[in-house]
Amino acid sequence: MLASLKLLTSLWLLLWLRLDSVPGHAAFTNCVNQPLCAANTIQSYMYKHGQDCNGDDHIDCLDFGALHNLGNLKCRGELPYIFAKVFNSCLKYKERQAQNADQTPNQVKIKDQSST
Repeated sequence: MLASLKLLTSLWLLLWLRLDSVPGHAAFTNCVNQPLCAANTIQSYMYKHGQDCNGDDHIDCLDFGALHNLGNLKCRGELPYIFAKVFNSCLKYKERQAQNADQTPNQVKIKDQSST
């Protein structure tokens, strides 16, 4: 919860104009307490700053986990031990569930940056 709150606090200014409200603690608190607003804030940040944090040529859950915990400028760094342990355990569980349901984990191929 603390990591999510920290991330939402830093993202708040990216979204406040869309809410037609004056930026401030009350508006931030309102957004945090509204699941749709909070989810939209996080998704907007991930869309804007999504990148291949672990160098495997895919943007996937591992990259979003690093982005969430370390931020967009440091996501290539080492994850804290406890976060990495819990995150990897959860990811492995979800991958087993996907395999049991005959699904494959979602991965997005990174666009070749030399063509842009």
